[in-house]
Amino acid sequence: MRPHLVPERGSVDDEALVEQARDGDAAAFATMYERYADRIFDFRRIRRRVIMTEPIHLNNHHRETLKKIFSHPTNHNIEWVKAESLLASVGMVHGEHNGHVKITVGERNETLHRPRHKDIDPEMVVLLRKILTEAGITPDTIEKSGK
Repeated sequence: MRPHLVPERGSVDDEALVEQARDGDAAAFATMYERYADRIFDFRRIRRRVIMTEPIHLNNHHRETLKKIFSHPTNHNIEWVKAESLLASVGMVHGEHNGHVKITVGERNETLHRPRHKDIDPEMVVLLRKILTEAGITPDTIEKSGK
């Protein structure tokens, strides 16, 4: 183990800081964090925005489910399995053992209760409309993207 110098901002190069942090020096790790945390956070935020601006490719089943969610009056015949599949194609879906489903679409995170019946209720349809609209996913935006 090499002797560790107390790193000061700008005085120790990155390679030395990495080596010191690998050897267990908490001060070296703290210095690296101070130097790069903002950059990493900005990169994640920019990357997420870039990912969400890419065109979304939906198959016919997903497009039909999307149209049903946005139809007026509210459609009462939307199967949960199809809605969950649509959400998985435009975001992330994680089922939990307690019957809850955590979804992430765009910047929005939501925990939904898995319906007891095959179809979702009107309240969930309204919630899904809101989530998808906030993410910029509507039947109009999908048709304009040509996919």
